[in-house]
Amino acid sequence: MGSLIFSTILQFILVLIIPAIYYFIKRKPLKKLLYYLGVRKSKPGVLATALLIGLVLALIPGIIFIFNSQFHQILKSDRLISGSFHTDKPIVFTVCFIFITSYLKTALTEEIFFRGFIAKGLARKFSFTIANLLQALLFGIIHLLFSIAINKNIFFLAFSFTFPFLFSFIGFYINEKKADGSIFPSILIHGMGNFIFYLITAFG
Repeated sequence: MGSLIFSTILQFILVLIIPAIYYFIKRKPLKKLLYYLGVRKSKPGVLATALLIGLVLALIPGIIFIFNSQFHQILKSDRLISGSFHTDKPIVFTVCFIFITSYLKTALTEEIFFRGFIAKGLARKFSFTIANLLQALLFGIIHLLFSIAINKNIFFLAFSFTFPFLFSFIGFYINEKKADGSIFPSILIHGMGNFIFYLITAFG
């Protein structure tokens, strides 16, 4: 658990370095860095909706994981996060480990960088729809490239692209159109999606 917390903090710091350098070059006050990236308040109703969306998006691949033996075998690989959780330890430990991995190590850092930095930057240069498609495509392709190195099963690769694309596209839309630019909705969508899906793959 200690190494996970350390790596999460380190990843968070590294994620802030590139935006900090960019805003420094642009001569924007760095004290507002987190605000520029969307770390700001959001409406409770929007956050509740985000949690529900994350739950629904996680259940779809979760059900496939349960009923498709080939998909089940791939996702249980210890080369994937979904297959790296050790359920031989106390259940509370495993759930906490999955929670930190889902919300802090992946959702928080990835949303700050991709939806907070990249997507907002694209939205300043292109129309909102084009920017949203571009950032979602980028996020999906990055996940796809990592997955190709692990397993070339077509169904697995389609999943590896499609669900990150959906999470990022829907998340950025809600952030910008419903939450006044806050990235907390997409953090909750992403985190909830990961959390539920990892629980299913860990104990399924």
